[in-house]
Amino acid sequence: MIKETKGKSGNVIYTYDPPEVIEIEKRFKSVIALFKDYAQREEIDTTKIDFDFKLINEMNIRVDRRKDYYVIFHNETYLSEVREAALVAFWILKFKPFLVVSKDGSDNSININCGFAQYILLSAVGEWIHRESKGKKKFKVNEEYLDKLGYAFKYWDLSKEALMLIGETLCVITEDT
Repeated sequence: MIKETKGKSGNVIYTYDPPEVIEIEKRFKSVIALFKDYAQREEIDTTKIDFDFKLINEMNIRVDRRKDYYVIFHNETYLSEVREAALVAFWILKFKPFLVVSKDGSDNSININCGFAQYILLSAVGEWIHRESKGKKKFKVNEEYLDKLGYAFKYWDLSKEALMLIGETLCVITEDT
């Protein structure tokens, strides 16, 4: 939560206060639950996956801080769940908090984080479309697009705003079909 105060010269000063411990724990558990859903869907053995608690908490704080930033500096823009999911996906791609516990030196840890980021974004888009269409439309993306998005998540340097735009574009494109 951002607190607004007046400085000595009358200027506005913004100070970020992180969420309470109970809220941090709730958000952490939410990310882990989403990861378990993803792992089950992809048939990933979660006993071979580890995660960095500090990175997941830092990710949640940065998402929280960015939500306030948009309200303050972008004309009271509140983030939809699709934009918030895009922010979560962004920080997963940057921090790579999930690790495959193996000794073969492969890039499975990168792949697991890219796949999870994709899952979070596309799940939010699917939920939004389902809710907005009152269950009349289903979200489906072809394999070619999924491959391109996965490649972009793995190799491209995508900004927070680019990921938000990708999510919102998927909502609009699907809405018109």
